[in-house]
Amino acid sequence: MPYIGLCADWDSKKGRSNMPNSYVNAVIKAGGVPIILPLVDDETAWTKMIDLVDGVIFTGGGDIEASRFGQEKHPKADEPVLHRDSQEYAMMEHVKKTGKPALCICRGIQLLNCFEGGDLYQDIADLYKTNIDHALFDNADGDVHTVKVEQDSKFYQIVKEKEFYVNSRHHQAIDRLAKSLKVSAYASDGLIEAVEFKEDIPIIGVQWHPESMIEKNEVHMRPFEWLVKQCG
Repeated sequence: MPYIGLCADWDSKKGRSNMPNSYVNAVIKAGGVPIILPLVDDETAWTKMIDLVDGVIFTGGGDIEASRFGQEKHPKADEPVLHRDSQEYAMMEHVKKTGKPALCICRGIQLLNCFEGGDLYQDIADLYKTNIDHALFDNADGDVHTVKVEQDSKFYQIVKEKEFYVNSRHHQAIDRLAKSLKVSAYASDGLIEAVEFKEDIPIIGVQWHPESMIEKNEVHMRPFEWLVKQCG
């Protein structure tokens, strides 16, 4: 059973790392062993944690610091957790360097795009014309909108579905896509919902939270099963 590292979120009020059990349960159900990767101050530890695991999940959480993608902070953006940004950028670099597979969820897909040189809509409601409320944070497993999967994508080979419903718990989204990435799936309003590398790099990203929907539709288990299988 491969070891899957789960990048922890940070609770600023309590000063501690945290990890929703939904990620843990999804990894176990997919056949992996979840290993929570806490936020630490030691830069050497960041890469050593990646060395200890076979694959990584970059999880959801707060907004990335706007300066990392060349913008000023939007009034509706969260206060960034700077040490989480720093740690996960270093981890992403090491994941790519070592060729380890990764699944990037919600904040994770945004991190991937920014790391690769893209940028974000810092607040969808203010900056993108849509009739979909993407920021339904209290609706963990609800069917909010569909995503349409590009049939020539690696992601289509993973999920084996052309279209399916997802939840939606984000107020930011990919705007300018990094040149190294390609879109794997779109929402019905045109927002980017899944990405992958143009090259053969085993890293994919999704904007929704599949870990919260694995009991509702088996399609949401498939990214986790793919990750575990890639760890081989």
